[in-house]
Amino acid sequence: MALNSHFSLGGQFNHAFQVGQTGTPGPWYVPYAGFLPKVGLDVGPVRADVGALLGGGAMFRTTQAGGVNNLLEARLLWAVEPRLDLGMKFGRGSFGLTAGYLVTAHQADFGGPTLGLRWSYKGGH
Repeated sequence: MALNSHFSLGGQFNHAFQVGQTGTPGPWYVPYAGFLPKVGLDVGPVRADVGALLGGGAMFRTTQAGGVNNLLEARLLWAVEPRLDLGMKFGRGSFGLTAGYLVTAHQADFGGPTLGLRWSYKGGH
């Protein structure tokens, strides 16, 4: 929802996967979502936005307990992710790169620098 050409309030759903974690327990898979207020500027077809995702999600991984393999470990979490987004518009859509820093309720297990791809498309007639 663009309030004007510089400020927008939207929602976003993300899928994150912990890298660099091997063995038992396995890496975290984290779907999280929230509101995304942001401020931006267009320069030709390029758009730069600064904002923060505010929301929550869940963490899932397989683990081992008492000699039993492949138990599911799950946790709920809140998430705050300040971010910078650089994108390019094309017709009704856009794509871009997002860099941020994810802060969660379980920071020691999942949080820190993030890098992602973003795309959007607005349908219409």
